[in-house]
Amino acid sequence: MDFIEQFRPYRPLLWGLSVVGFFGINGVFLYYALLHPTAMVGALQNPISAAFIVEALLMTAVFAWIVWLTGAEKPGYLWFIVLSVVGSLAFSVPAFLLLHMRKSDRKEDGVSIL
Repeated sequence: MDFIEQFRPYRPLLWGLSVVGFFGINGVFLYYALLHPTAMVGALQNPISAAFIVEALLMTAVFAWIVWLTGAEKPGYLWFIVLSVVGSLAFSVPAFLLLHMRKSDRKEDGVSIL
């Protein structure tokens, strides 16, 4: 069984996680980044916040490396990094899995993507 196929029964959960990650977690970040920039400066100066930021960047690199090791392409590890920067890890991990499920669905239907 393909690694991605294991997650097919959880497709609705992955969609929910992607939505929460993009609009919920990322929405809060964008709200404060755009409307309350002083709060963002305070968060960046806080060592606890800095630890979480560094951890998120490190885990993004680790997950991108794992994607690279698996040889996943279209979307590959660069797309994973883009999804992580645009959204959050709570968005990028399930979205990446969903994109690969969509790719395998289209291959089965004979439709090429990307």
